Amino acid sequence: MPTVKFRGQDLQLAGSLPGVGANAPPLELVAPDLSAVTLEDFHDRRVVIATVHSVDAPEGAQAIRNLQRALDPKDDVALVVVSADSPYTLRRFQAFEALEDPALLSCLGSDFGTRWGVQIADAPLRGHLCRAWLVVDSEGAIRLATVLPELTQEEPLDPLLAALG
Repeated sequence: MPTVKFRGQDLQLAGSLPGVGANAPPLELVAPDLSAVTLEDFHDRRVVIATVHSVDAPEGAQAIRNLQRALDPKDDVALVVVSADSPYTLRRFQAFEALEDPALLSCLGSDFGTRWGVQIADAPLRGHLCRAWLVVDSEGAIRLATVLPELTQEEPLDPLLAALG
């Protein structure tokens, strides 16, 4: 099983990342307004799926801000941030940060984490998501699938930006 670190502690992940070139697995997530969201909702745009263990964690919030700044001028890219937080938590975070974009989505109660290979299997964060970047092209194929090695550290965005061209 793949692992990530949380403050130096190894945590195993459930599932496997989709392979580059493979079709993106289906997903159905919940928006802060409780509507269901799928990849098809982003039409012919490339989608960056960034997973965080919580928007309430300082590193999760900072990762969202950094990604939003880096991807802001890219009109053909949709930034989707997924966590196991409740839609109500996402709504509160969205209001506090005054965000319209990115799309903040909850995987709570879904199989997204295991299907996409980003769910933490070990305590203390069992059921939450690791930090990962997944890029889905406009045809629905995976172009990047990267798990970030440490949940609490920010990583350079260069590999993500390179995958977007």
